[in-house]
Amino acid sequence: HQLSKFKVLIADSKILPYTFSRNRFVRKGARNAYIGVSNNNPFKFFDQEDNQINYWDQIILMEQLELHHKNNLPNFSNWLKYSKNDSQTIFLIKAASYFKQYGSVNTIISLLDCENHEIRLEAIKALGHLQVQKTESKLIDLYPTQPNKCKDAIIEAIYQMNSKNATQFLREAFENSPQYESKKLIAEAIFCYEDENHKVFNEMVESSEGFNKSIPILIKSFII
Repeated sequence: HQLSKFKVLIADSKILPYTFSRNRFVRKGARNAYIGVSNNNPFKFFDQEDNQINYWDQIILMEQLELHHKNNLPNFSNWLKYSKNDSQTIFLIKAASYFKQYGSVNTIISLLDCENHEIRLEAIKALGHLQVQKTESKLIDLYPTQPNKCKDAIIEAIYQMNSKNATQFLREAFENSPQYESKKLIAEAIFCYEDENHKVFNEMVESSEGFNKSIPILIKSFII
């Protein structure tokens, strides 16, 4: 990893033996470093089903991609389409989003139907970050059946897409959500999503009672 920071290229044969070590820590470290130091097929380990990627690995790999491959990245959807490794799929979604690979959008959209809610969560975040407005109606349809983390991600994604066509959905989501933190998120999204007249937001303040009234008032006081 340190060698890769200094952009030192070494022969693949020097590091390859360690990439298949029985010691998983050695194997993972070698594979992460390989992406940065190899000058020959540096992404080969995305083809391996045992390529488990934890949060720390994600940080290292993203750094390697940024340092060494930013201007010559592979299309991450090539692996997203076929990966059976959930941790690698999550990383590839994040990488495609971070590097704005719009060519991966259709593959990411297909992952909205994945049974693993952590993968769905990252797909939703990515589509919001990439502002893929064509998925807005799909996200709205998905919303009622999702766990809370995915619901909150859908709210943020719709805010980021900023189509201005989902105000009514956001208001209904606010009224129907039993989660206090989610209500705050939705109220803030509505306030920032609308134009400067804040018609729907102000209607919420006027017509709501209890928490449903106090939350938008609180959000408005913080934002203005």
